[in-house]
Amino acid sequence: KCGYYGKKTVAERNKIFPFNKTKRVVLIAYCNKQLVLPEDELADSLTVDEAKAINPEVIKKYVVQPEGSARPTVYFVTEEKEFGVSAKNELSNILCNYTVDRPGDKISFSGTLCRSPRNSVLFFDEENNVICCFQIDFECDRTALWPDPDWLDQYRRLRYAMAALKN
Repeated sequence: KCGYYGKKTVAERNKIFPFNKTKRVVLIAYCNKQLVLPEDELADSLTVDEAKAINPEVIKKYVVQPEGSARPTVYFVTEEKEFGVSAKNELSNILCNYTVDRPGDKISFSGTLCRSPRNSVLFFDEENNVICCFQIDFECDRTALWPDPDWLDQYRRLRYAMAALKN
C-alpha cells in the first residue's frame, strides 16, 4: 500500500541526500544492457563514435561511479533531458513523501528480475560529477538508488524487508 504519507517541504527535502549536494539532475535513456561486442572486448573502453557505429542512436557516454560503489557503470545514452527546478522538486517530493505504508503479509511484485534498467536519473554536484544514480526499469517495475543513505527508495527497502521475512 503506497501513498502520500510524508509532509516534508521543499526546504526540508533539499537538506536530504542527494538533493542537498545536487546542482543538476538529468534523466537518461540508454542502450539495453551493454553494447554487443565480440567476446573479451569491454564496452567501457568504447568512445561515443565507436558506440555509434554499433548503435546509431547513441548520443553520449557517462561513466558513473558514485562514492561507495564497487565499480563504474557505463551508460551509452540514447536520450537525455535535464530537469528544471520544478521537475527536481517534484522528484524529491516523490522520493521523500510518497512512501510504503506498513506492509501487510500479502505483498507480491509482478514482472521479472531482469535488473536491466534502461532509464536513470543522474544527480550531478557543482563540479559536474555524478554523485547519485536512480535507476528505473519500467518493464520490471524495479528501481535502485545508489548511494541511498536515507533509504529514499522505499520500494527497494520493502523488497529487502520481505526477503528477510522469508529467511
